[in-house]
Amino acid sequence: MKLTYHQKKNSLRENEKVLIIGEGQIGRALYSYLKKKNINTFKTTRNIKLTNEKTFHFDLEKPSYEFLQNQFTAVVICASATNISLIEKKPRKFRKINVVNTIKLIKELSKNEIFIIFLSSNSVFDGKKQFYKYSDKTCPISMYGKYKCEVEEYLNYNLKKKSCILRLTKVISKNTPIIEYWNKELNNGNVICAYKDRFLAPVKILKVIQTIQILIKKKQNGIFQLGGNKEMSNFEFARHFYKKFPTFIKLIKSKVVNKNGMITYNSLKTHLPD
Repeated sequence: MKLTYHQKKNSLRENEKVLIIGEGQIGRALYSYLKKKNINTFKTTRNIKLTNEKTFHFDLEKPSYEFLQNQFTAVVICASATNISLIEKKPRKFRKINVVNTIKLIKELSKNEIFIIFLSSNSVFDGKKQFYKYSDKTCPISMYGKYKCEVEEYLNYNLKKKSCILRLTKVISKNTPIIEYWNKELNNGNVICAYKDRFLAPVKILKVIQTIQILIKKKQNGIFQLGGNKEMSNFEFARHFYKKFPTFIKLIKSKVVNKNGMITYNSLKTHLPD
């Protein structure tokens, strides 16, 4: 006999069986972290050659759901196309991935009474002000942000009690693409340019995965937000990030992207479970 959702929530806290969908920087870091915490954790990969008893094949672009025959207590959806400029160029292709196929996945997961944690973004807001609250009306301007909103709305209308949403600002780790690029250029003695009029509220990946662990444990529904407590320009951030390397600091130059002086903010007011 299958356990109901509430039975799972109350009786399986000590025997979590967590599935992480997506193998980007958050998915990889979360899997490693939960394993070290001795939480029974599984993940997905798009590379069929990398599958094993803990790793299932799943591609959000061409999904199949055989792996969901396994029973899980919680799933964290990290998978998403995230290249904003590419999404703007090919909106139909990426809407299928980020909205249509993501909602299909959620529907399949919901058949098994699994608690769903969906990772969203500050891109659900237009960036005209700082530190949006979780209760503020969404107002995306990018297709990426609009697609995140569509999935948020589906969860809120259809699975509100069996899911939660975690909106994140810019997540920083050694594997963050811009950090990898900067490291490569600076180590080669090359100048890097960082924007003075593009802002971010960086949050360390360790804080992100610790927060996700709390959401897995509590299984509290709602919209949650996590972001850095300070918003700074890309230029300020680069100088702060490399503050212990004076030779690198000299190679960091500023530039402006908006000649009209318009600034886009990317911060969120953190809001987490009680």
